[in-house]
Amino acid sequence: GDVYKRQVSTQSTGKESVQMSFLPNNLEGEWKQELCASTLKDLEDLGEDEGSCGFCRKDEANKSCAGRDEFDRHLIVITQTPASEWDPKCAGDAEWNNILAGLSVAAKAVSKKIKVSAGFADPRQQRSVEGTLALKAGEVLDFRAGEAIPRVHRGASSTNPGQQILEGAGDAMPAARWVLVCAHAKRDARCGYCGAVLADLAFKHLNQQAAGDFCVLKISHIGGHAFAGNLGVYDGAGQDWFGYVTPATLGARLDRQWDEKACAVWRGRMGVPRDQLGKVGKAQCAVGC
Repeated sequence: GDVYKRQVSTQSTGKESVQMSFLPNNLEGEWKQELCASTLKDLEDLGEDEGSCGFCRKDEANKSCAGRDEFDRHLIVITQTPASEWDPKCAGDAEWNNILAGLSVAAKAVSKKIKVSAGFADPRQQRSVEGTLALKAGEVLDFRAGEAIPRVHRGASSTNPGQQILEGAGDAMPAARWVLVCAHAKRDARCGYCGAVLADLAFKHLNQQAAGDFCVLKISHIGGHAFAGNLGVYDGAGQDWFGYVTPATLGARLDRQWDEKACAVWRGRMGVPRDQLGKVGKAQCAVGC
């Protein structure tokens, strides 16, 4: 399952053109057998054909996502609603919806380099000592460029939550690896399908390692539906986003195995300007981690 197989197509001129594909023509392995029952149900409820929204789809599979993202901060509003049930705009009457809406408006007024997402932290997809990573609906995770440990904002008011959170210091969270997967199914079926699978397999991969605490978060739309699976890895080594992640390449992305293929699907790193991503990517490949 090489994700960089070349596709040869015949144009109307009769000449052959070669394009790079970032998704495999087929995906072998027993990964489907590793999925838990709730993930399989999410895929069934999605009601979409695997070929149209899964890891071997052919829609825009040759569109590069490298160096796409430029951001300095990522705020994630924790919800009590599973990602599979979010509506396309993450709108509703719950308290976390009010915080999400207010925070989105406030962030846009301050900077275009602040991402705001909804996030669902399934207790079954994390490992933490004495529950120190436990998050409640309405709390806001705050990842900032240059800071290895995120902060959490608790008890935001419903009157002006955006300004309160943007200007607040928040409380430091314990050191951990945070894995973010876009799984906004009702916004785009590609993210719903790929995100559900990757979140499940990411937990299993990390749980087999002996490396500390971690939390897998399903988050709402971050842009780039066509690049699903979209995966963020936030830890002491940086806050990175990758596109076109499949079950075959997931382990390498989680373990930060840097090579030419990783750089080709590297969307960006928090705090790194877009015009510097190429230079940083080459440096990463040089050291291999």
